[in-house]
Amino acid sequence: MPTARSSHILHRTPWQPPVAVSGQGIYIELQDGTKLIDGVGGAAVACLGNGHPKVVKALKDQLDKVSCAYFGPADAILSSDVTRRLQHAADE
Repeated sequence: MPTARSSHILHRTPWQPPVAVSGQGIYIELQDGTKLIDGVGGAAVACLGNGHPKVVKALKDQLDKVSCAYFGPADAILSSDVTRRLQHAADE
C-alpha cells in the first residue's frame, strides 16, 4: 500500500497529504488510524457519505452490467434512467 511519502501522485500542494484508507458515512480514516470528518469530498460524497450500503450495492450492480459508456458513440440505460428521473423531479 502506498504511503504519503511513496505516493506517485503529483499533488498540487507543497506537502504530502495524509493517506485515506477507508470511509464510512461522514468519516474518513487515515493510514495512521486518525478519523476525520470528510469536509472536502466530492459532490456525491458530500450528499451521500462514504460506504452507504444502498449506494455500494447500486455501484456493484451497475459494474456487473457495464462500467462505462461514453456519451458519444453509445448511451447507457443508467444515464437515460437518471436523466428521466431528474426531468420528472424538475417537473414536479
